[in-house]
Amino acid sequence: MNTPTNSASESSTEFAQRLARSTVLCLFETEWLGFVSVDHAPDADEFEDDEDPEFIANLPDDVTVPATKRSWEAPKTPLAQFMTEAEIAASISNGCDPWAQSSLAKGRMQQKDDPPASIISAALGLSMLVDSDEHLHGLFAPGSVTNFVCPKQFLWQMKQILERAAKRWKDHLRNPENAELRHFVQDEDDKRGLRLSPLKQDMWGARLERSLSQGGAVLLVTTDGGQLDDAMNALVTRQVTWRGISSDVVLETLRLTHSATGQLSESEIRRCLPGERKLTMFQPAQIDAAFAAPTSLKVADSLAKIAGKLTRQVPTVTLDAVFGLAEVRKSLDRMLNDLNLW
Repeated sequence: MNTPTNSASESSTEFAQRLARSTVLCLFETEWLGFVSVDHAPDADEFEDDEDPEFIANLPDDVTVPATKRSWEAPKTPLAQFMTEAEIAASISNGCDPWAQSSLAKGRMQQKDDPPASIISAALGLSMLVDSDEHLHGLFAPGSVTNFVCPKQFLWQMKQILERAAKRWKDHLRNPENAELRHFVQDEDDKRGLRLSPLKQDMWGARLERSLSQGGAVLLVTTDGGQLDDAMNALVTRQVTWRGISSDVVLETLRLTHSATGQLSESEIRRCLPGERKLTMFQPAQIDAAFAAPTSLKVADSLAKIAGKLTRQVPTVTLDAVFGLAEVRKSLDRMLNDLNLW
C-alpha cells in the first residue's frame, strides 16, 4: 500500500504528478492482450513456505518467472551525457533520442503485454479527477457524485482502467477503510448523442440511489456534460472534462513507453508534435499506431503525419436528440417530410 498523501509537504502540482504516475504504473501490473488478462507473476519468494514444491515446480513459466524490471525501477544513464552537442544534434536528426536512450541500439521500451499507449493516455486523462488532495478525498466522500466527461472514443479505455485506478487512489486516502467509489460508464454504442436514453437514465438513477443510500460515492463517465437528466445533474458535486490527449500527455506516455532513462529530448519532441487542437482529435487506434514507432522522436513525427490527415468531424444532430416541446417536434417532422418528398 502506498503512503497516504501529506498535502502540507508538497504542492498541488507535485501531488498531481505523483498520483497520476502512480495511477498509470498500476496498469503495468497487469498483462494486456487487448483487454485485462491476469496479474503479472509474483516473485518466487512470494510463495508461502508451506506451498507444495511439486505444485510450484509444475506451474507454467509465465506464472513463476517475475516480470522484468522496468526503466522507472532502474533508470539507465542517458546516452547524451557522453556526447558532445554536435553529436546530440546529429543523433536527433537521425530520429534517435539520446536523452531517452542509453545506447543507439535501444529504442522502444514497451514489453510484450504492456498496456497500449492509448490506455496509458486515457489513465493520464482520468487522473485529472485527482489533481489535489482535496479532490481526491472529495471524490470518495460519502454522497458525492462526480461526472467525468471524456471523448466517446475513449469510453472503452475508461472501462478497462477505472477499477484499478480507483483502488490505487484509495491507497492514498487518509482513512481508506470505509471508502467506496462506484463507477458507471456510458455505453459506447449510445446513438442518442446529447442525452442518455430514458432506459439508461432510469437504470443509472436506480444505481445512483442505491449507492448513495449505502453511503457510497459515485463516478459517472459520460461523453457530454449535458447527458444527465435534471434529477441526476442536481446531484453532481463536481464535473471534470477531458477533451483528449495533449502534448503533456504524449510526453508522460513516452517516458513510460520509449525511455530507458526517465528523460526525453522534450523541447525537440514538442517542436515536432502537432498542435493541441489536432491532438485532441486523435482516436485510440491512431495513438497506438503512432506509438509503435521505435523512438520518442519518431513517435512525434508519426503523430504529426497522422494529424496532417485528420479533419474535425462535425457532430450530426438529428431530431432524435430533441427533448420536450412535442408540438414543435411534430412541426419539424412535417417540414422534413415535405422536404424529403420535394
